[in-house]
Amino acid sequence: MDLINWTPDLAVKHEKIDDQHRQLFKAANSLAEAMWDGKGTEEVKKTIDFLAEYAIFHFNEEEQVMLDNAYPGYTAQKNAHEKFLNQVADLKVKCESGEVSSAFVIDVLTNACDWLRDHIRQMDIRLGEFLSTK
Repeated sequence: MDLINWTPDLAVKHEKIDDQHRQLFKAANSLAEAMWDGKGTEEVKKTIDFLAEYAIFHFNEEEQVMLDNAYPGYTAQKNAHEKFLNQVADLKVKCESGEVSSAFVIDVLTNACDWLRDHIRQMDIRLGEFLSTK
Protein backbone atom coordinates (compact mmCIF):
# COMPACT_ATOMS: atom_id res chain seq x y z
CA MET A 1 0.00 0.00 0.00
CA ASP A 2 1.44 3.34 -1.03
CA LEU A 3 1.43 6.27 1.36
CA ILE A 4 1.55 8.78 -1.47
CA ASN A 5 0.30 8.24 -4.98
CA TRP A 6 1.18 10.07 -8.14
CA THR A 7 -1.96 11.49 -9.73
CA PRO A 8 -2.37 13.44 -12.99
CA ASP A 9 -3.14 16.67 -11.10
CA LEU A 10 0.46 16.61 -9.84
CA ALA A 11 1.96 16.78 -13.34
CA VAL A 12 4.03 19.92 -13.82
CA LYS A 13 4.22 19.10 -17.52
CA HIS A 14 8.01 19.23 -17.50
CA GLU A 15 9.23 15.69 -18.14
CA LYS A 16 12.40 15.88 -16.07
CA ILE A 17 10.68 17.45 -13.04
CA ASP A 18 7.70 15.08 -13.21
CA ASP A 19 10.01 12.03 -13.42
CA GLN A 20 11.96 13.25 -10.41
CA HIS A 21 8.76 13.88 -8.44
CA ARG A 22 7.72 10.29 -9.14
CA GLN A 23 11.08 9.11 -7.78
CA LEU A 24 10.54 11.12 -4.60
CA PHE A 25 7.12 9.49 -4.19
CA LYS A 26 8.72 6.07 -4.74
CA ALA A 27 11.40 6.77 -2.09
CA ALA A 28 8.79 7.94 0.40
CA ASN A 29 6.75 4.81 -0.22
CA SER A 30 9.84 2.63 0.19
CA LEU A 31 10.49 4.20 3.58
CA ALA A 32 6.88 3.68 4.63
CA GLU A 33 7.02 0.06 3.46
CA ALA A 34 10.25 -0.56 5.38
CA MET A 35 8.65 0.82 8.54
CA TRP A 36 5.37 -1.07 8.12
CA ASP A 37 7.20 -4.31 7.36
CA GLY A 38 9.26 -3.94 10.53
CA LYS A 39 12.53 -3.82 8.63
CA GLY A 40 15.62 -3.20 10.67
CA THR A 41 16.99 0.18 11.55
CA GLU A 42 19.70 -0.19 8.92
CA GLU A 43 17.16 -0.58 6.11
CA VAL A 44 15.14 2.40 7.36
CA LYS A 45 18.32 4.47 7.64
CA LYS A 46 19.37 3.52 4.12
CA THR A 47 15.98 4.58 2.76
CA ILE A 48 16.06 7.89 4.65
CA ASP A 49 19.57 8.52 3.28
CA PHE A 50 18.37 7.90 -0.27
CA LEU A 51 15.32 10.14 0.21
CA ALA A 52 17.52 12.94 1.54
CA GLU A 53 20.11 12.61 -1.24
CA TYR A 54 17.48 12.40 -3.96
CA ALA A 55 15.61 15.42 -2.59
CA ILE A 56 18.85 17.44 -2.72
CA PHE A 57 19.50 16.26 -6.28
CA HIS A 58 15.94 17.05 -7.38
CA PHE A 59 15.80 20.47 -5.73
CA ASN A 60 19.15 21.43 -7.28
CA GLU A 61 17.92 20.35 -10.71
CA GLU A 62 14.60 22.15 -10.32
CA GLU A 63 16.29 25.32 -9.06
CA GLN A 64 18.66 25.25 -12.04
CA VAL A 65 15.67 25.07 -14.40
CA MET A 66 14.26 28.11 -12.59
CA LEU A 67 17.51 30.04 -12.89
CA ASP A 68 17.98 29.07 -16.55
CA ASN A 69 14.51 30.42 -17.31
CA ALA A 70 14.58 33.49 -15.02
CA TYR A 71 11.62 32.17 -13.04
CA PRO A 72 10.28 34.97 -10.80
CA GLY A 73 9.26 32.54 -8.02
CA TYR A 74 12.79 31.19 -7.55
CA THR A 75 13.43 32.62 -4.06
CA ALA A 76 10.17 31.33 -2.61
CA GLN A 77 10.81 27.90 -4.14
CA LYS A 78 14.37 27.76 -2.84
CA ASN A 79 13.22 28.71 0.67
CA ALA A 80 10.56 25.99 0.62
CA HIS A 81 13.12 23.43 -0.57
CA GLU A 82 15.54 24.38 2.21
CA LYS A 83 12.83 24.01 4.85
CA PHE A 84 12.01 20.51 3.61
CA LEU A 85 15.69 19.50 3.49
CA ASN A 86 16.13 20.70 7.08
CA GLN A 87 13.26 18.46 8.17
CA VAL A 88 14.80 15.47 6.41
CA ALA A 89 18.21 16.27 7.93
CA ASP A 90 16.64 16.34 11.41
CA LEU A 91 15.09 12.94 10.75
CA LYS A 92 18.48 11.57 9.65
CA VAL A 93 20.18 12.84 12.81
CA LYS A 94 17.52 11.33 15.05
CA CYS A 95 17.60 8.05 13.17
CA GLU A 96 21.39 7.81 13.44
CA SER A 97 21.26 8.55 17.17
CA GLY A 98 18.66 5.85 17.72
CA GLU A 99 16.04 8.31 19.03
CA VAL A 100 13.42 7.47 16.44
CA SER A 101 10.42 5.25 16.95
CA SER A 102 8.44 3.77 14.08
CA ALA A 103 5.51 6.01 14.99
CA PHE A 104 7.76 9.09 14.78
CA VAL A 105 9.09 8.16 11.34
CA ILE A 106 5.57 7.47 10.04
CA ASP A 107 4.40 10.84 11.40
CA VAL A 108 7.33 12.68 9.82
CA LEU A 109 6.89 10.75 6.59
CA THR A 110 3.18 11.55 6.44
CA ASN A 111 3.95 15.24 6.97
CA ALA A 112 6.68 15.10 4.32
CA CYS A 113 4.31 13.48 1.83
CA ASP A 114 1.67 16.10 2.56
CA TRP A 115 4.32 18.78 2.09
CA LEU A 116 5.46 17.31 -1.22
CA ARG A 117 1.93 17.04 -2.59
CA ASP A 118 1.04 20.57 -1.45
CA HIS A 119 4.34 21.98 -2.73
CA ILE A 120 3.80 20.50 -6.17
CA ARG A 121 0.19 21.70 -6.33
CA GLN A 122 0.90 25.19 -5.00
CA MET A 123 4.38 26.00 -6.32
CA ASP A 124 5.66 23.56 -8.90
CA ILE A 125 2.49 23.71 -10.99
CA ARG A 126 3.06 27.48 -11.32
CA LEU A 127 6.62 26.76 -12.44
CA GLY A 128 5.28 24.35 -15.05
CA GLU A 129 2.79 26.94 -16.28
CA PHE A 130 5.58 29.51 -16.50
CA LEU A 131 7.83 27.12 -18.42
CA SER A 132 5.05 26.32 -20.89
CA THR A 133 5.08 29.97 -21.96
CA LYS A 134 8.79 29.82 -22.82
